[in-house]
Amino acid sequence: MNWRLVGVAMAMLPGARVVHCRRDALETCFACYRELFASGHDFSYDLDDLASYWRDHERLGRHWQRLFPQRLLVHDHEALLAEPDAMVRRLLAFCGLDYDEACVGFQHEPADTHTALRTRQPWSREPAVAARYGAELDRLRLLLGAR
Repeated sequence: MNWRLVGVAMAMLPGARVVHCRRDALETCFACYRELFASGHDFSYDLDDLASYWRDHERLGRHWQRLFPQRLLVHDHEALLAEPDAMVRRLLAFCGLDYDEACVGFQHEPADTHTALRTRQPWSREPAVAARYGAELDRLRLLLGAR
């Protein structure tokens, strides 16, 4: 939900760079709809509100990209899954960091490797989840303007 604060952050931190992580609209909205958030995400419980929120997010994201073209990188989730090495290199270069094999190498570690926060798992290359729900998501597709 921090996408609304990009302009303020850029003004306060003139050297800052922002990574706008994007994923397919239908997949993202459906994932939010299925999640029972503790608080602050009331928009996610109604398809109309959810689609409106997504459109606002997209519109403001394009605005930030126009205002800060050198300081904002759109990082596409599907592209990351298709070409992890190239996308990680692009992301690191944007952040002014050197490439390190460990950034993608964790996918080859045993599945039971743990960090303090979570179990490391390879990036899922599973097909879109929303496709499994067929016509049940037609209303959300319509609201998002998806085909």
